[in-house]
Amino acid sequence: MGRRGPLIVADERKGLDMKNLPTKLLAALAVVVTLAACGGGGGGSKASLKQSDIVGLWDTSEVENNVKDEAYIYIDENGVIHPFDYVGDAFDRGPNCYFTDPGIPKDQLIIDSSGAATWLTVVSLSPIQYAEIKVTVEVLNGGNSLHIISPDYWDWDEDGNLAENNDETYPRITNLVTDDLQPICTEDDISQIGRL
Repeated sequence: MGRRGPLIVADERKGLDMKNLPTKLLAALAVVVTLAACGGGGGGSKASLKQSDIVGLWDTSEVENNVKDEAYIYIDENGVIHPFDYVGDAFDRGPNCYFTDPGIPKDQLIIDSSGAATWLTVVSLSPIQYAEIKVTVEVLNGGNSLHIISPDYWDWDEDGNLAENNDETYPRITNLVTDDLQPICTEDDISQIGRL
């Protein structure tokens, strides 16, 4: 599957009735942890991470079996994570559009005034409930990379090792804005995706 760890955004939800999410996905999202946040300071010192440090568009694309799955997340000033998964790529084999989970509650990444962070992920829609996931978050390369380390409790990489961590770095996208990620998929578009 696509995103691993806390960045389970559009892939696992495309075309799904959120009331009937697969049990494995709900179990994975229910992992409760606290975020440790640190900045990219040198010499062993840690700078406090601020909410504004993570605001922006990030490239979460992956390559699986030499096939790119083009995807982005936009983290807004409130920490809401807006996924944009291009389904017209060779991975999804769908129409030329971006899937964004319209109308569905979104995960959030919240940074408090001390630099401590909390990742809130949706685990239930009726009623809406969130769980916290422990990850380590760093902003590196002068703010141009978002580095996230998350526990692999549910074996997202399917290697049988549940004690390891997922370690992902996402580059900041500066040559696009969310308005460039068009058109947005319709329900009919979603039904045409080849990989679901």
